[in-house]
Parts: sequence; C-alpha cells; structure tokens
Amino acid sequence: MSETRFWTRNATNLSEKHRGRAEIIADLFLCDDIGGRLIEPFDPVHLDPGAETAGVSEEPACLGCHTTLEPLASAMWGWPFGLRGDEIVAATDAGCTGALAQFCYPVSIYTPGAETGWIEYGMPAPAFYGTPLETPNDLGAAIAADPRAPTCAARRAAAHFWHMRPEDVDGALVTGLAEDFVNQGLSYRSLIRSIVSRVAC
Repeated sequence: MSETRFWTRNATNLSEKHRGRAEIIADLFLCDDIGGRLIEPFDPVHLDPGAETAGVSEEPACLGCHTTLEPLASAMWGWPFGLRGDEIVAATDAGCTGALAQFCYPVSIYTPGAETGWIEYGMPAPAFYGTPLETPNDLGAAIAADPRAPTCAARRAAAHFWHMRPEDVDGALVTGLAEDFVNQGLSYRSLIRSIVSRVAC
C-alpha cells in the first residue's frame, strides 16, 4: 500500500472521501467485496443533499457496508485525493514553492498533516473491521494479521496462474494452498510452487 502508483491510479474526491480506495483494499487483500454485498432496497429521497456521511451511518440499508467501509476510509486521509498533471505544472511554474511545492519532483505523495481530515467531515475514527487504528502503519499490520489475508492471497495468485476469475477457484484448493502458504512462512515463492504443482479444477 506504500506504492505511489496505487494511490494515483485509484483516485478519490471530497464526496467519496477515500471510500472507493477502502473498498479496493478490502477486496484486494481480504477478498471482501464490500460493494458486492446484498442490501435491502430503500428510497433515498429522504436523505438531505450533501448529507451522505450522515445518511450512510443512519440508513439501515447502508449500515451493512458502511460500518466497515467508513472507518477503513478514515485511515487513508494522509494520501491525496489524486495527483493531477495540472498541479505538477503549476508547482513547477511557481518555482516549487508555496502550497503546491509537494507536487514538484520528487513528489511528496503522503501528507502527515492530512491524516486527521476525517474529523472535519464527520467520519468515524479509523478502524479495521471494528479494531481501532492508532496510526496509519496499523492498517498494514491489521491486514497482515487478518486470517483472511493468506486465503485471499492464495485465491488471487491461483486465479492468476490458472487464468480464472478469483471467485471461480475451487474453495477446497484455496484452503489447501492457504495452509501451505502459512506453513511455509508466507513465502510467496512457496505459494507459487504449490499452485503450479496442482491442477486447477
């Protein structure tokens, strides 16, 4: 998650407030497709325009996804919403001084002072599936400690090598691959060896 290209490729905005990034991280590392969860239909007309943060925390149909999504998104406020070419040009034209200086080479993609931006917009405190996150580093540690992570890594790697969609990989095979992965000290090389020595079904 420290790869700059991830954050520039998956931009966000003030309305989304990093929710899309949170959804991608949950899906990528835990195979938890938050956006794909089934929800009960509801009529959103009663929600005030611009009150999406309050709406997703109060509307029962929204809570199934957003009780996980909102705190996870709050953990990402140190990252910029996106990196635009016009900002880089403007920063260079300004002599790499002032507010846009961070967009000059080498680009400063993370801003520690922005980590608490979630407070200003009424979002919940950073948390990972109910576990509070005290610092940005805690997110990576929480993902690594989650028992779903090795299983998801095995599923995604198998899907890649077997040219399948991750959801189509046989569950029993994934379980076996994940067990091998853990027993081999989470060695990705060992995981690949286990995958290529098995037959997809």
